[in-house]
Amino acid sequence: MTETSSGPLPNNVAQLAAWSAWSPFTPDVVRTAPPTPGVYLFRQGSVLVYAGRAGERSGRGLRGRLTIYVSGRAPHSGLGNLALERALQDTEWVRARLVEIEAGTRLTVQDWSAMAVRRAELDVCWTSVIDAAQSVALERAVLDALRGAALWNRIR
Repeated sequence: MTETSSGPLPNNVAQLAAWSAWSPFTPDVVRTAPPTPGVYLFRQGSVLVYAGRAGERSGRGLRGRLTIYVSGRAPHSGLGNLALERALQDTEWVRARLVEIEAGTRLTVQDWSAMAVRRAELDVCWTSVIDAAQSVALERAVLDALRGAALWNRIR
């Protein structure tokens, strides 16, 4: 592991790019993400759990992709889906949602997804690239470097 501005990252990942510092995955932090293409990493505690990429996304890049996750608007893809699946396996978490529903709280799929992402207590870091093609290539390099790691990513 190398201690970088992003904290401990495996050497082969740290050397691939200039990563931002790790920050809690919150709406306030997401608003500081650049609106450029790039690659992002998530960790839970000190363990890397997910690597993803963002293309141009209508000029929103990393900020746009991360906003989709933090707001719960991606329950069907990527990190949003994987966080929701893990949350739904936690009987205490599901039981707490049931109590809310029984008390009259109406929960949308987006609500469930956002709560599941918050439940995961993730940190995020990222790096910007010039265009979508470079984000694809860098994400592939990161996933290759992390081959064998217990990532949540399905497509490896």
